[in-house]
Amino acid sequence: TRGYRTFRKLRIPNITFIHNIYAMLRDQPLKDFLNADQFVDRYISVSSLATEYLVERYGFDRGKIDTIPNGLILDEHLARLNQPAADRRQFGVKDTDYLFINVASYNLHKNHYLMADAMRLIRRKRDDIKILCVGNVIYPPHIDQLRQDIEAWGLKEHMLMPGYFEDVAPLHKAADAFLLPSLIEGWSIAMNEAMFYGKPMILTETGGAPEAIG
Repeated sequence: TRGYRTFRKLRIPNITFIHNIYAMLRDQPLKDFLNADQFVDRYISVSSLATEYLVERYGFDRGKIDTIPNGLILDEHLARLNQPAADRRQFGVKDTDYLFINVASYNLHKNHYLMADAMRLIRRKRDDIKILCVGNVIYPPHIDQLRQDIEAWGLKEHMLMPGYFEDVAPLHKAADAFLLPSLIEGWSIAMNEAMFYGKPMILTETGGAPEAIG
């Protein structure tokens, strides 16, 4: 919000984007966020659920908010259609395995622990289902603990955590289905990518998921 007061003083319109991070604000950062509303002329939110949260939870003026869903630059993805799929063997995944891909930051609200719990149940009955979790690290101690827990639960070869990939298109192509059990989303671009590549999806009802499925 640096500059908001100056924008108002100079009569420069202020358009602020609403994704999902505001939902995690507490204490002084939340107070600052709410106080900054007086200096915002318009909001653009990425999904109807993000708009509803802002209005119902914080009492923001619905009339100041335009909902414009996230989307893909289709030309970029069309140009990648002829790229080969990633080699599943580099992750220790067999051709006969059923592979879910989860494209999301390594962050607690992306619900990696829920995926791990599900995999612990699955492992009691079968050995050919795996989850490939790719994403950037937000807070290293969280991912370090998650890796330790995955190893302790005997899931190291079934819940795969290879890190960040700049181009995930080959990974989507290599996977059998897309998995996104997040607690909070604005509108997942990864969800749109999975739809583009024709993957079955398991999603929690958050962010843009209800609109996209509808």
